[in-house]
Amino acid sequence: MTREDGRGRPCQLLGANLPPGLWLRLTVLLIIVGSYLMTVVVNDRREHTLILRDIDRLSSVTTTSATTHTEVIFAKTIDLLAALRFDLAKGDTRTQGAQEILEDHFFGAPELRTTLLLDTDGRIVASSVPAFIGNDASFHPFFKAHLYPDRDQPFTGNLIVGNTTRAPHLFSSLRLADSAGNFAGVVAAAYELTYLRDLYRRLVPGSSFTIGLFHTEEGLIVASDSEIRPGQLPVSSRFPANVPSDGSGHWGSIKILVENGEDALMTTQTVNAGAFFVSTIANVNELLSQYRENRLIKFALAAVFVCTAMVLAISLEIYMFRRRRAEADKAALEITLRHAQKMEALGTLAGGLAHDFNNFLSSIIGFGEIAKERIEDRPSLEGAIDHILIAGRRAEALVNQILTFSRRTAPTRERVRLADILREVVELMQTSIHPALAVSLDLQHGDLWTMGDAGQLDQVVMNLCSNAVQAMPDGGTLRIVLEAVDFEEKGPPRPAGIEAGRYASITVADTGRGMSSEVRERIFEPFFTTKEIGRGTGLGLSIAHGIVIAHGGTISVNSRPGEGTAVVVLLPLCLPRTETMHTDVDSVPEGAGRCVMVVDDEDSIVSFMEDRLACLGFEPVGHTSACEALEAFELSPDRFDLVITDFAMPEMDGIALVQDLRRWRSDVSVILITGYNTVEVRERAREQDIEVILGKPLSSEKLASAIAEVLRDPLPAT
Repeated sequence: MTREDGRGRPCQLLGANLPPGLWLRLTVLLIIVGSYLMTVVVNDRREHTLILRDIDRLSSVTTTSATTHTEVIFAKTIDLLAALRFDLAKGDTRTQGAQEILEDHFFGAPELRTTLLLDTDGRIVASSVPAFIGNDASFHPFFKAHLYPDRDQPFTGNLIVGNTTRAPHLFSSLRLADSAGNFAGVVAAAYELTYLRDLYRRLVPGSSFTIGLFHTEEGLIVASDSEIRPGQLPVSSRFPANVPSDGSGHWGSIKILVENGEDALMTTQTVNAGAFFVSTIANVNELLSQYRENRLIKFALAAVFVCTAMVLAISLEIYMFRRRRAEADKAALEITLRHAQKMEALGTLAGGLAHDFNNFLSSIIGFGEIAKERIEDRPSLEGAIDHILIAGRRAEALVNQILTFSRRTAPTRERVRLADILREVVELMQTSIHPALAVSLDLQHGDLWTMGDAGQLDQVVMNLCSNAVQAMPDGGTLRIVLEAVDFEEKGPPRPAGIEAGRYASITVADTGRGMSSEVRERIFEPFFTTKEIGRGTGLGLSIAHGIVIAHGGTISVNSRPGEGTAVVVLLPLCLPRTETMHTDVDSVPEGAGRCVMVVDDEDSIVSFMEDRLACLGFEPVGHTSACEALEAFELSPDRFDLVITDFAMPEMDGIALVQDLRRWRSDVSVILITGYNTVEVRERAREQDIEVILGKPLSSEKLASAIAEVLRDPLPAT
């Protein structure tokens, strides 16, 4: 019987309404069970002692064998390095000659992964495996250990994850000296840990034994049960974390308690009295399992009572857990709903503001282009107008970010070559960044295509590069890498949201300040920024995240304070695009007096389009009211060869106007102008057979290109 106390916790009522004598019977039962368990424990300890002696002897033999093999491998590697040093001293030490000497000594040594030759500054001048750990090893202990003349002893240690293999490797090294005895560099070799692991697996006498190699400073190097994964140090499921890394107090054979609560014997021996020691751990519970079957039967009755109590306790705990979880889920849903409503309101506000700004920018950019065309021999004014146009286009990019955030634009989907986007971004960055900044573009796979919106993908890369540049105010290196990666169905774990297949990986890395884990967790939140007021909107990475997700990819950030930041974007690959016909802006047909109706509720936009159309030889007729435009069209429908209309107007929208116009003339060509290029607008326009949708803000080039696309047929002579 249970109930909840005042704090909502279950409490037992064992003392209520119990029959007389129950406590006495329970006491006698406990005494009998206790005596029986005591007998079982005494016999079990006797058997346990005898078996432990055999396990101890077997563990000692295994440890000695593993230690001997390890010493042989280390000695063989040092001998190989000594021979390599000798050959380098008498041979050609130029890069080509050194490379050949390294490769000659590397082959035939399965326990090694690579051999390296370092100069006096720690730069890798030759390697049997190119780019194994980069080009600079001056900060690694296996190089620094030989910088002083009195340190001419071999060095073994320094666990490093290789750049090429992404697997951990242990290094041994020897000092190089010239004829005068001065320091001339270092020759080093990296052990193949999988070779040591497989060797230890062959030496273990059974699945209950595990052999491990330890270093007094590095800790666990490799074990027979290690699973070596890319980019991770080896781990062992058998060796407990409470073993001191220096092995102190663990020489010989000792009994320990591993983390999963099972007894184990561990035997330890040093390797050449150096910084390494080999340990063999034996799982006593597994080895004693066959001797404990009878004891399990004797414990069956007690287990029934224990299991019953556990079932009751677990049932109560599950009930309380589900109740607390339901309350927490309800609260989380309420928070999510409020956040969604807030973001929807912000998106609506942002979309409306962006539409109005597009109208203003159409006038600024359009009349700026007109002014630039009509200024002759006045360089000062031309420069001022150029600044106006540059500012207008920057404002256009900002408005596009706002529209993307509010989801009021419908991205196009076409085959895009990613290398072209990266080259354009790098060219633009190199003209505006600080001279102390270096930009590196590494196109490991230059012909990678993805299905997406080229403008939005360009925006993603530009946002990432801009953030990287701003993170390096005192200079540094911006590195952009494009490569192809494969994710197999049954391969290593894939990033969240990524299905099996081929992907393009775009990495934007900087050497800046880096960021803390708290900032990294919030980096993709809208309006979150760490910049000063006036230097950032907080929308760049949020928009980039939304664009990448919409393209079926993922974006992740790796960063630590003081270590720079690397942003990795994964995008699904597609087949390359075939050659298609492109519209040439210069091929806009001359108007030859043809009449074009222009409809927009903004006077400035109507004036701009009338001026551009007149320059192209058309006869423009502008209206700021949709109703007036409809009346003029009804009076003379055959007069107009083309209608250019805005979508959002107060009396009726542009699509409704086109529908009414085509009741009078069904074949009239139409260009729809809109700042709301949403999926709904596209679908409605497609239903009315509207040929072209032109996004705001307008420019001369956009308008001319749209007219060229609509009026493909040559005009008749007049």
